Amino acid sequence: MALAAEWNVLADEWTTGKRDVGTARRLLYLVWYVRVEPSFCTGVDTLPNADALWPELVSVVSDSAEDDFESALVFGYFVWFAPWVFGVGETWLPKARVSLEKALHIARRDGRTTDEIELIAFYLRAAGGK
Repeated sequence: MALAAEWNVLADEWTTGKRDVGTARRLLYLVWYVRVEPSFCTGVDTLPNADALWPELVSVVSDSAEDDFESALVFGYFVWFAPWVFGVGETWLPKARVSLEKALHIARRDGRTTDEIELIAFYLRAAGGK
């Protein structure tokens, strides 16, 4: 029940004009999670208006991944872990690699911790990157 309640609050904020990247990432996560996990785990069958918001959320997060560490990591990981949630895997997996490469570049540039850098490098290798 808490998952659906969080969705309702954030989706209402989004549709009434609070359209920042952080809100988009949280909404994207909720939709992604409900689509990846079975309802007996999430306690949610569907999220109202999720299908309508999905393309915009994907666009906002993937566009912000250009120079935003959190968006690059989240987008790359979500696509790598479950490309079928986004569409045909052959189309999305290269986007996951690019996003994870950006996350790794930003992490190194910004002096992120060794653990963070190693985790991103692991995801990137698993996604077929270098």
